[in-house]
Amino acid sequence: MTFARIAIIGLGLQGGSIGLAAREYLPEARTTGYDLSPQHRARAAARGLVDTVCETAADAVREADLVIFCVPPGAMGMAAEQVRDALPADALVSDVGSSKEAIAKALGDALPAHMV
Repeated sequence: MTFARIAIIGLGLQGGSIGLAAREYLPEARTTGYDLSPQHRARAAARGLVDTVCETAADAVREADLVIFCVPPGAMGMAAEQVRDALPADALVSDVGSSKEAIAKALGDALPAHMV
């Protein structure tokens, strides 16, 4: 499967690394990203971690066909709620969280139409 537009929510160490990997291994894909921290957004833009650093999570996921949540498990539900209304119906949603039960519940509660 090839992705044309990848959105990364959370531009810290893991999200930034995914952004750089996408740039290297999927150079045709356009990447957008968002981080709650204005400092992290500025650093991500300066370092070129994604093609476009957005001012809102919703803006980052518009038109995305892959969305990767790279936020702490406790923030997963809030992050998902921020993108719910802008998330394309056919977008694949993934995460880098380590505690899957809590993450699956948080994402499922916020994004029921995207859970398989």
